[in-house]
Amino acid sequence: MPRPLALLAALVAAGAAAAGPGKKEADRAIADLRTATDAKTRAAALAEIGRLGQVETALVASAADDVVRCLTDKDPAVRAAAADAYGLIDPDPKEAVPALLKLFADDKETMAVRTAAARGLGAIGPGAAAARDELETVRKELTRKLRDAKPTTPAERMAVGQQRGLAQAAGNALTRIAGKKK
Repeated sequence: MPRPLALLAALVAAGAAAAGPGKKEADRAIADLRTATDAKTRAAALAEIGRLGQVETALVASAADDVVRCLTDKDPAVRAAAADAYGLIDPDPKEAVPALLKLFADDKETMAVRTAAARGLGAIGPGAAAARDELETVRKELTRKLRDAKPTTPAERMAVGQQRGLAQAAGNALTRIAGKKK
């Protein structure tokens, strides 16, 4: 009998040790997000919060309001990182889908932010079903536009590449919303 108990104790200790670093990483990322004055640090903190949220939502649950606030940050890199992270931290779809859809549908928003919003919607999965029509409309419009695109300058080629990325992110989101793995 002592052997199974020893094994159980070892497993519990290993689990506690494994949980410790994740909690420390989460606390550090949340603190960085809340205190950083530079966009690069806030974007990196958001990426870490999203990564940790995929593993264990409870680790980053206290940062949900901070992530939402970052969706309207003045820096587009922070908005993009927030859109990606928001979908990964298991948000309430009733709140998350309208916020991410607003970013996705905004023609004046950067392609990076719109693409991240599509990824965020896809990460929510079937709970983001309300976004289907907008995702499909944008995907179809971009696909049609890109079919005829003949970029000649580096700037045009870059714009076409960003549009392709948005169309692909919208398509991937639609796949995940339909409940299929991508």
